[in-house]
Amino acid sequence: MDDEEKLRAIESRDGSYDWRFWYGVKSTGIVCRPSCSARVPARKNIVLFDTLEDAIRGGFRPCKVCLRELYPPRRRGFVSTGRCAWCEENELLRRYHDEGWCTERHDDESHYEHLVLEVMQCGLSWELMLGKREIFRRCFAGFDCRKVAEFDDSDVERILAEDGMIRSERKVRAVIGNSKVFLAIVAEFGLFDSYIRSFVDNKVLVFYGKQPAESEASRRLSADLKRRGAKFLGPVVLHSHLESFGIVMAHEPGCRKFQEFMAALPENVAFVRGTGPY
Repeated sequence: MDDEEKLRAIESRDGSYDWRFWYGVKSTGIVCRPSCSARVPARKNIVLFDTLEDAIRGGFRPCKVCLRELYPPRRRGFVSTGRCAWCEENELLRRYHDEGWCTERHDDESHYEHLVLEVMQCGLSWELMLGKREIFRRCFAGFDCRKVAEFDDSDVERILAEDGMIRSERKVRAVIGNSKVFLAIVAEFGLFDSYIRSFVDNKVLVFYGKQPAESEASRRLSADLKRRGAKFLGPVVLHSHLESFGIVMAHEPGCRKFQEFMAALPENVAFVRGTGPY
């Protein structure tokens, strides 16, 4: 399409052109998609961009109208306090949010600990897992992957008898089996972190629109881990893992961490359309 076609799309707010290009407003420094409901600027005040990344790196910022429509808050009526809405229920969730959730981390020890919690969490709440974190630490050798991989039936019995432990033999045995898979991946790739980031081409994904519960990357990752023998690590669980490690930027626009991320905008960011309408 040529520039004239793009300008006509902007003037008619034609949503069929959304994500095919973006336009910046010179006088305000904001960038919008063609169907943005904000006031349409004069043609001489418009600069065209192929991608949102190009516009942001060119000094433009997404307009508030687009942010509200592209990245809606996850809870209606929520008034931002500088954090994501989901963590405002209690202090435990606030600490988890503030102390590293959705922050880029690369150490395999953190990956492994998180995967243990995610296996145990299946069908339960994440808040419950955070509350039992120290119990899991005692049961699984301080989250030492090599030690857990050597656990036998007597260790399974010991773990299931631990006070406050989730009494699911299938999950406990899955953690032990997954530890062996984890070590095999480390032996092959050097780091589990290198392995998992290969599924997003070492990029940081930012989804706009309705935030997905799973993604193409988490589906491929889950299938590969299943092929290797891992259990209880489906695409929804693994998408949450990608979010936890900042591989998917999941902070909400009202959160200061989202705003800090957008201000810094890493070179390896990739904007991806979410699962729902704008």
